[in-house]
Amino acid sequence: MSTPAVLLTGAGSGIGLCVLTQLLEKQPTPRIQVLTLCPTPELTALETMYGRTQLKTVYGDACDTSVVEKAVQETMANFGAMTHLISCIGTMLPVQTIRDVPMTEYRKIFDINYFSVVDLVQQSLPHLTASRKASNQRPTVIVVTSGVDSTVLYRGWSGYCTSKAALTRFIHLLAHEEKDVVDVFGVLPLVTKSPMVDKIFNGEYDEVMRPEERERFNVWAKEGKVEDPDHIARSIVKAAMGEITAESREVERNDCGALFIGSLYQK
Repeated sequence: MSTPAVLLTGAGSGIGLCVLTQLLEKQPTPRIQVLTLCPTPELTALETMYGRTQLKTVYGDACDTSVVEKAVQETMANFGAMTHLISCIGTMLPVQTIRDVPMTEYRKIFDINYFSVVDLVQQSLPHLTASRKASNQRPTVIVVTSGVDSTVLYRGWSGYCTSKAALTRFIHLLAHEEKDVVDVFGVLPLVTKSPMVDKIFNGEYDEVMRPEERERFNVWAKEGKVEDPDHIARSIVKAAMGEITAESREVERNDCGALFIGSLYQK
């Protein structure tokens, strides 16, 4: 397999940062273009370590279509190809009841969790397709969604659950439409250590979530079931490297031509 040319979004922290770190470590000559909101100390350290020939960055809001366009164009200008698109963008906010959440906040969470990814995929597909014609290797799209997309219910989570449900259906339809051209993976993290989950443990949502819902997180923490983002990042990197098939243990769902993967943590 030739060295991938990757456009990675949401790499400033959490799962996205772990994916970036592992991709850089795993490839002898990485070619990675990052689109993320703003610099972080961890990302700046990686830029210094690997240099501009292997790691390029565009800082800006992925909800701005001109910023997405810039990241796509720079990927092509820097590497001459795009073989992989990995989206790790997402937010859980706002955590408010349906009665209380402002419509502007509903639109904002859909902009982040859904429309920004659709825009990213639309702008990237022509270049992913061209890379296949040039190399005769199937390009890959990997999108982090969430297991709350179907049956999970938490009071105050309507924006998160519904936007992730829409994203999962988009992944289904993308895989269906592009099945002859692109390999498509959805990613289903477990409860993962992140600033969003920290807010639950810090009690910031106790006035919204029901006590029994909040207690589930305490139980998972005591049982060691709050996952480090490194675990799910390993599965994402394996998928990017062509190491996951429909028979792999990481596969949680096989829907509509899309493989939905999780980590092997706690399995």
